[in-house]
Amino acid sequence: MPTTTAAGGASLYYEVHGAGAAVLFVHGSGGHHAAWWQQVAALRGKYTVITMDLLASGVWQGKGVLGPEAFDPDPFMAKMAEYDFPYGMQEM
Repeated sequence: MPTTTAAGGASLYYEVHGAGAAVLFVHGSGGHHAAWWQQVAALRGKYTVITMDLLASGVWQGKGVLGPEAFDPDPFMAKMAEYDFPYGMQEM
C-alpha cells in the first residue's frame, strides 16, 4: 500500500497506474481515491495516473485532532515529484 506522510504526521494513501505524463486526481468531500476508477481505466494507457485519499478519507490513517499544519501540501507533492508531477508556483 503506497503511502506518504503528511506534514502533521498522518499517513496519506495514493495509487499510481500507467506511464507517461502525470495526471493527479483529487476527490471532493466524502470521497476517496477509488472514485476515479473510470478515469484511471481510460487514461492509464497513455498517462501516469495518480489517485489519492485526502486526510480523514478512504484508507487514511492518523490519530487525534488535525491542526492546520496537517494540510500543508508540500510533503505529498514532494513525493509526487518522483512521478514527474510538476508542482510549484510560477510568476506570470
